[in-house]
Amino acid sequence: MPESAPIDPTPLTIKTYDAIAGEYGLAFPEELVKWKQASMRLFVGHLPSKSILVPGCGTGRDSRYLASLGYTVTSFDLSEGMLKQARASDPEGTYRQLDIRDVDRIGGQFGGIWASSCLYHFTSDDLIAILDAFAALLEPGGLLYLSMKLGAGSGFEQVPRADYPGGEKAVSTLKGPRFYSYYSVRELADMLSRYEITLSRKIEVAPDAQEFFARLKNQP
Repeated sequence: MPESAPIDPTPLTIKTYDAIAGEYGLAFPEELVKWKQASMRLFVGHLPSKSILVPGCGTGRDSRYLASLGYTVTSFDLSEGMLKQARASDPEGTYRQLDIRDVDRIGGQFGGIWASSCLYHFTSDDLIAILDAFAALLEPGGLLYLSMKLGAGSGFEQVPRADYPGGEKAVSTLKGPRFYSYYSVRELADMLSRYEITLSRKIEVAPDAQEFFARLKNQP
């Protein structure tokens, strides 16, 4: 059972990501990377422009792939350890240090927002506010991608679950307290009320994971 969380669980979660940044690639085995790349190709095929925002970019793996497809990518993360890895792998890329809850500081508008494997680290109240902030940054007809963990409850987990992507080595290496929130597909659909969900599907190569492609609805 996850431990109860303090008022703001983010600093401790980021401290863990700083510590495991150098080994974080273990959480992305080849089959998961291929799935995500296929999802990114699907994502960019439905954008109204060539500009993409990548919040919670981690080591920059997805940012680099999106850029390789010919898109202008702006990426950010709060973990300095993750950003160090991203900048080392992609010196020409744009990587800022920023809390996702402060995403409105980015400014500008984007054809798409690629929020993969990051939004489940926030409380439900924070998540709702983040989704609203994303809407303000999307161009008309802009597309949001997010991948979430299905289930119920929230709290800190000290050790990845046994079915964590990457297997036993990832589980034994990528330890440290991280805050997770779990939701049902219905709960997530309700949170995405400002968007039209064009596709929602289980990520077959990751346990209890769901991805959503959600287009910003026309505003009155």
